[in-house]
Amino acid sequence: TGGIILAGNHVANADGVFMAIAAGPKRFMRGLGKQEVFKIPVLGWWLRANGMISLDRRGDIGAMRAATTVLKEGGCLLVFPEGTRSKTGEPGPPKAGLGFLAGNSGALVVPVHIFGTRKWPWVSKVELRFGPGVRYQGSPSDRDASLAFGRDVMSRIFAL
Repeated sequence: TGGIILAGNHVANADGVFMAIAAGPKRFMRGLGKQEVFKIPVLGWWLRANGMISLDRRGDIGAMRAATTVLKEGGCLLVFPEGTRSKTGEPGPPKAGLGFLAGNSGALVVPVHIFGTRKWPWVSKVELRFGPGVRYQGSPSDRDASLAFGRDVMSRIFAL
C-alpha cells in the first residue's frame, strides 16, 4: 500500500510491459515514457488510456508534478533511473529524477532487475527480480544527493 516506485534496468521496449504484468496482480502501475512514443498514433493513445505520463527528457516540470501526484495518492509508478534504454545491457548513469520523485513523494523505491529482454522478441525466458525497498533520505532539491541515490538504486538493481 502507499506510493511506490518500481525502479528497473531498461534494455528493451518490452521492459515496461513485463513490469506491468509483474505488478498487475497487486498494483495498477503507471509510468513515465519519453514523449516521442506518445506521438505514435495507436501506441500514444493506448499509453495515455492506461495512465502513462508523457515526459520531455530535456526537463518536464508538468510530468514530474503528475508523477509526484500519482505517488502521493498512493499509486505505483515505473521509473527507469537511467532515463533511456541501455544498448549494451550495461548500466548507464542515472538521472536525478528518481531521487527527486522519491524525495517529494516519500514513496518507497523498489529495485527491479529485468533479465532476458535484451534480444526481445527472440528470447525464451524473462525474469524479474524484486529487491527490498529503500527510501530517499535527502532533499529532493539536492541534485548531488539525488544522483547519489540513483547510483545506489542502480547498484541494488544489478546486485539482484
